[in-house]
Amino acid sequence: MGTLASARTEIPVPTVETLPVEEIKPGMTGEWKTVISGSEIETFHFEVLGVSRNFIGPQRDVIIAKATDKSQILSGPVAGMSGSPCYIDGKLVGAYAYGYTWPKEQAIIGITPIADMFETLGKEAHRTPDKARKTPAAAPLPRQQDIQQAQGKPEAQSSAAMESVLSPLPTPLMISGISAQSLNAFADEFAERGLAPVNAPLGFTSELSAADLESGSPVAGVLMTGDFQMAGVGTVTWREGDQLLAFGHPFFGSGDEHMPMAPAEIITVIQSVPRSFKLSNVGEPVGTIYQDRLSAIAGKVGPIPAMTDYEITVNSPGETTRTFQSRIYQHRQYTPLLAAIALLEGLSSTMEAADEHTFYTRLSLDITGHEPLELEYVGTGGFAAFPIAIEFMNIYSQLLNNPFEMADVTKVSVEIEQVDERFSSTLHAIQNQSGTLRPGDQLELSITLNNYLEDKTKHHVSIPIPQGTTDEELIVFVGDARASDRLELAGLPATVQSLSGILDYLRQSRSNQRIYVKLLRRADGLVVDGQRLADLPLSVQSVLDSERSPTELSEIHYATLWETSIELPGVFSGSYNFKAHIQ
Repeated sequence: MGTLASARTEIPVPTVETLPVEEIKPGMTGEWKTVISGSEIETFHFEVLGVSRNFIGPQRDVIIAKATDKSQILSGPVAGMSGSPCYIDGKLVGAYAYGYTWPKEQAIIGITPIADMFETLGKEAHRTPDKARKTPAAAPLPRQQDIQQAQGKPEAQSSAAMESVLSPLPTPLMISGISAQSLNAFADEFAERGLAPVNAPLGFTSELSAADLESGSPVAGVLMTGDFQMAGVGTVTWREGDQLLAFGHPFFGSGDEHMPMAPAEIITVIQSVPRSFKLSNVGEPVGTIYQDRLSAIAGKVGPIPAMTDYEITVNSPGETTRTFQSRIYQHRQYTPLLAAIALLEGLSSTMEAADEHTFYTRLSLDITGHEPLELEYVGTGGFAAFPIAIEFMNIYSQLLNNPFEMADVTKVSVEIEQVDERFSSTLHAIQNQSGTLRPGDQLELSITLNNYLEDKTKHHVSIPIPQGTTDEELIVFVGDARASDRLELAGLPATVQSLSGILDYLRQSRSNQRIYVKLLRRADGLVVDGQRLADLPLSVQSVLDSERSPTELSEIHYATLWETSIELPGVFSGSYNFKAHIQ
């Protein structure tokens, strides 16, 4: 209790004069403050209609009011206005945070009571240093469509249904430097996380500072900066000293956070019947958003959270080398998605040649305390980029969302080489050109490939038959990277016991630019702590595989006696195996 009490003494005690929700009555008039152009804070007016009890949860009320300024009736609720401080008789009552979509000659707004927002400051008392980066992120709050789908109800689409829902003003997730095609490719991923991105001209300005963050001014949660930009913009409700509250509703609803916070300026308000929103420029980060809760986000001016450097170099025929540089905020759930979108955009920038091209991608992830993780992918054709981006997102997620340790990825480097030809091959036939085989002999193998728009090609491999295999039936495997990984790496992920083990596993993955040829023998065994132990005696297997085993185990059924690979100019797919009897 002593530690908790000590922590609580550090919570800022607001000195602003407030009006409790219990004292708010219909007919009261007030004003809210926000920016609709540049950095100038303007004042707008409202009239209280009443208070809706238990609106977003038990004992969570919302103040219902109507805007009375003609300009606000015309625009309706404006995305990005969330958090605009609302006052009655000069007393702070809360934040403009909710509205009805598709307004009709009126603008009904919902105001989050300031007392509920101040509770967010107390959440800091329970945090340990850097907790937001070292523990799994909280699940986002359920969205209306999630609730409807869980109840077996179709998502409402009509304007009449939309008008009936008093919903949080969306925080515009402004994105610049990324094409609509790349964003649309990840539409399902955004939807799963409850995000609604807007491909808009999000600009950067260096003229703003921490002093520009005040009640009524715009504030941004920064996800990406540089050539790829992404930020969510809302409004500051309250600031005293270095502490501030904003939005009046969640951003991601992720609880403990570690997101860069920056001042912003408004270019203009886009007035739209479906949803009006603010276009913004964002300044340099000046602090941290450290809480993202039901009734507000909380931020502190001061140290800026670490971000991951991201660099993509693209080499295309006949063009100068292009380099894209950005920085990504570090979060278990969102960083892999952001990194994959940037990779897809980099790959898509090579596609001037439509389907007739091949790209070679090399990625390197610098991870504190570990050797860099190197990955290679080859893609060909118009639809090859997206699977590579998804695979990278899944790998990145393994590094951040594992039971052992969140990898501290400090830099991601990507090099993309593009050629204006499509190189792809499939397995057509394999032929054993040897007769009777004995230990010490060579099995002569011919591999015939089908090649895209080119003649078939043949590759010859000599496979040595090892000693000690007399009267055995061995297996010759010829296959692509995916088939080879299934054969060699099956069961490994379930047995790793550390982040180092995960990295070792990822480093063993094969290249889809190669044909893999293996000589296998039947050998039952186990995978223990990421190590393949073949030909184990049954007694040893029984002991290791007992309920008292301290580690996870997986069974294996083959041992590799010999292996080679053949590099091709592009992507290879296909697999086959046959039995070879040794005399």
